[in-house]
Amino acid sequence: ERLSARQKAIQAQANAGASVPPVNPFAQFGFRVSPVTLETNATGSIIHAVGQVHNLTSRQRFGVRVVLDLLDRTGTRVGDAKDYQSILEPNAEWQFRALVVDKKAVAAKVVAIKEAQ
Repeated sequence: ERLSARQKAIQAQANAGASVPPVNPFAQFGFRVSPVTLETNATGSIIHAVGQVHNLTSRQRFGVRVVLDLLDRTGTRVGDAKDYQSILEPNAEWQFRALVVDKKAVAAKVVAIKEAQ
């Protein structure tokens, strides 16, 4: 009985943690970012980091630049990638495609979103 109760408590904690929405580190700047994936072209010679940036504001954003850290298998930073959008409309979504030049990269994450002032 104790084992069953303990397993239920562990499951309840896991479910409670899963129901917490993920934190949006770019919300204070009026952006939301999707998870980033790496996509390879048909020949396997070109890799892009692909994701979406959503403008959460009701105003146009100008000169939006996304900066990504490229990570190897161990999670160590091996380089960076960038993409640029001249105008991002209000409440619009931009699908970025940043060129990945380091072949050791297996993952990428957005570390900064910059806007021209």
